[in-house]
Amino acid sequence: MSSADDVGRARDLWRHLADCAGDDDPENAFVELVDTMIAGYLSSSEIEVLVTFGHLLPSQSPDVVCTLASLRELRHGG
Repeated sequence: MSSADDVGRARDLWRHLADCAGDDDPENAFVELVDTMIAGYLSSSEIEVLVTFGHLLPSQSPDVVCTLASLRELRHGG
């Protein structure tokens, strides 16, 4: 993947995260976004952004905690 592709993907990811933050249920929106993204390829930088955003959510519901654990597994090659 080229650097331009990575920048474009990161820009798209931030747009999706902004939508999550503005949702009535941001935690659920985040979990659904990650579930959708995990089905495809995630770069290490995208995983880092998702983990960081997940930790910033106001509520750490069990679904968010589980999603963050899945992302950490991916980050470590699991």
